[in-house]
Amino acid sequence: MKNLGFCVFFTWLICGWTQGVAYALGDLGAPILVQGMTKSKAGKMRTKRGPPPISIAYNNASAMQRDNQGTLHILWVDDGDLLYGKIATGSELTYRRLKRGVQRLPVLGVDGTGGVVVVYRTKTGLFGLVSADAGESFGKVTQLSKKNVFAPTLRIWSNGVNQKPSGVVAWHSGIKSVDTTVYASNLVKGTFQGQTELGTDGTESEFVAIGGHKDSSIMVWRDNREGGRKWRLYMSQQGSAKGTWTAAKKIGEGMDPSVCVTSRGEIHLVFQDRMQVFYRRSPDNGKTWLDAVRLGYGLFAKVSCNDFGGVGIAWEEMRYRTKSDVGTLAKNNKAKTVGLATSTDHGRNISTIVPFDRKSLIFAQVEVSRQAQTLDLLFVDEADMTIRVHATDL
Repeated sequence: MKNLGFCVFFTWLICGWTQGVAYALGDLGAPILVQGMTKSKAGKMRTKRGPPPISIAYNNASAMQRDNQGTLHILWVDDGDLLYGKIATGSELTYRRLKRGVQRLPVLGVDGTGGVVVVYRTKTGLFGLVSADAGESFGKVTQLSKKNVFAPTLRIWSNGVNQKPSGVVAWHSGIKSVDTTVYASNLVKGTFQGQTELGTDGTESEFVAIGGHKDSSIMVWRDNREGGRKWRLYMSQQGSAKGTWTAAKKIGEGMDPSVCVTSRGEIHLVFQDRMQVFYRRSPDNGKTWLDAVRLGYGLFAKVSCNDFGGVGIAWEEMRYRTKSDVGTLAKNNKAKTVGLATSTDHGRNISTIVPFDRKSLIFAQVEVSRQAQTLDLLFVDEADMTIRVHATDL
C-alpha cells in the first residue's frame, strides 16, 4: 500500500436541496486528488519519468463507494494498471495495484460490512475479484466471460460482517451494430455463477445497468430490436440471487441508462436521449413509471440513492454547446463540465445545477451515502489529468 497526501485545490459554490426547497449549501469541500504515485516500494509503480498523473487515455475514471464505517473505496486504471484505494475518515489515501493489462471502465461494489467486489476487462475477457475483509485481501481471479466484453456493471449486498458478499454482474458483448447481447452472472456468497443470456432476438442490446435491493435485482439496457433509428430501454427483473430473469419489457425510449432501487421498491432511472439527460421514477418496483424529467444537456448519467429519500445524479454536462459542435459533442471534452442533480424527497423534487463553472470535467460518478443525506462526486479534470472526489451534503 502506498500513501498519498490530501491536496487542496479549490472551493466551489453550489446549491443543495432539502424537502424540495433550494438553499445555499456552501461548497463541495476540499477535493481529494487521486493523482499520481509516491515512494514506489514493492509494487514498483513508479515510471521512468517519476510519479505520473492518472492517465485518462482510456476513459479510466471508474468507481467509488463508502462502507458503513465511512471509508471511501476507489477503483481506477493508470496506464493499464488496475488500482484500488481506500480513504478512511481522517486518514490519507492508501492504494495498491490489483492487476496489469486492464482496459477501461472497471467496476466496484462495496456492501458496507466488509465485502468488496472488483470486476474488470482485459483483451481476453471479463474477470472478477472478491474480498470479505474490506479490501485488505482478495481471493482468486474468476473469469466471467471469454468474449470481448463492454461496459460491465455490478451491484452487491451483504451476507453479514466479514462474510463473502452476494450480487449480480451484468455486461454486453458482441460486434457493435451487428449483434450485441446482454449477459448476467450471479455472485452467491463470494462465488460467481455461470452466465445467463437475456434474449435479444439477434439485435443490438447493449449498455446495461443494474440495481436492486438485497437479493432482488433489476437490469435495464438499451435495445434496438424494433429497428429504426430510435433506441428503446428494456427491463428485466430477478426475484432472488438464484432466480430466473423475467422476460424483457420495454419501458420507453432512451439509451445509456443507470438505475438505483430502494428498500421501498422505488426505482430511480436516468438515461440520455438525443444528447439530453432524463430522470424517471417508478414508485412500485417497475409496474408503473412516471413521466420523464429533463435534467440538462449531456451524456453518461449515473444515479445513486438511499432509503432516506436521497437521490444523486451526475453526468457530463454540455450546456456550453454551440450549433457548430453538436455533431462532435460526444468527443469534444473541452465543451463538457459536470452536471449534478439532487433530491431529499425520493425524487419528487429535483434540483439541477452545474457545480463547477469550467470545462473539461468528464466521466462523472456519484455515490449517495446509505446512512446519511450526503454524497460523493467523482470526476476527471482533463486540464491536469487528475481524478477528483468531492464530498458534500444533499
